[in-house]
Amino acid sequence: MKIKSFQFHTVSPQFKHQIRTRKVEMTHRKTLILEVITTDDKVYYGECNAFETDWYLNETIEDVRSKLTEWLNKNQHLTFDSFQDVQQALVSLEAFPAARATLVMALYQAFHEMPTFKVPFGATVSGNLEEHVSTIKKLKPQRLKLKWHDDIQDDLTLLDHHHIHCPIILDANQTLSISNFHTIDRINREILYIEEPFKHLDDLNHISKDYNIAIDEHASSYKDIMNYLKYPQVNTVIIKPFRVGGNDIALELIQTLQQKGVQVVVGGMYELGLSRYFTAFLASHTKYPGDITPAGYYFKEDIVHESGVLSNGNIQFQPPKVDARTLNDEV
Repeated sequence: MKIKSFQFHTVSPQFKHQIRTRKVEMTHRKTLILEVITTDDKVYYGECNAFETDWYLNETIEDVRSKLTEWLNKNQHLTFDSFQDVQQALVSLEAFPAARATLVMALYQAFHEMPTFKVPFGATVSGNLEEHVSTIKKLKPQRLKLKWHDDIQDDLTLLDHHHIHCPIILDANQTLSISNFHTIDRINREILYIEEPFKHLDDLNHISKDYNIAIDEHASSYKDIMNYLKYPQVNTVIIKPFRVGGNDIALELIQTLQQKGVQVVVGGMYELGLSRYFTAFLASHTKYPGDITPAGYYFKEDIVHESGVLSNGNIQFQPPKVDARTLNDEV
């Protein structure tokens, strides 16, 4: 396989419901799409999971575009006989995991058969829960992730009122104080785990060892993950491929952690259909429901039509086909 040319596109689908968390509010999801064309005229796409600003990742959309342009211009003349050849050439992008992940997503498809599979549906609510209640009742997720806020008990009361009794996850985005755990103790509902309670995990030394804690933002490398597993409360790791450098590295991490008895959850970040397929593919290798949503959950429009069809609590995925008509002009 040899790269003949490449170009970038941007899309900005509107969220069905405004995204509101402690860190950001969004009405649209601006997304950079990489298009790679090979010398035998095959086209492969990669979806960038970075944002316009660095509110979530150190890399921004512009950073990713710049680094990928540099790499592709330098390596466009090379012939890759295997995906291992590609991996060896990606060493220069190790310090830029979101850029590497975008390129891996595109080039992985050139060397692998894309399977059909299904994963359990785990819903996430970012914003006004009342706006999502009818959708949750209709789609029946196997677990529900709620973003932490000061009135979280009101959300739980609303769930009870509507007879929604699935297990929940509390995603704190590093905003909890020690005193917030008094509120958590009063919650009369199954909590699978509390995700990223503190900015500094040393604060775990001041709460009970009986809490189930998951790391997400802290899970940026194998070395970091193994360091944080020293805390007895940390028994779950959220793996996000764009944070660790791509699907290939993420899959290796999943297999290694599961061999060590660590629970692994795969997460995305407000993805379109292409990236959602790859995130779901990784989630199919784990036991916990990941942060995988069906087609149409966040957006009315998508670059991959019907990417993830919900049926009986599971999401069925077919190999993704990007509709080039949905892509904006080259940027």
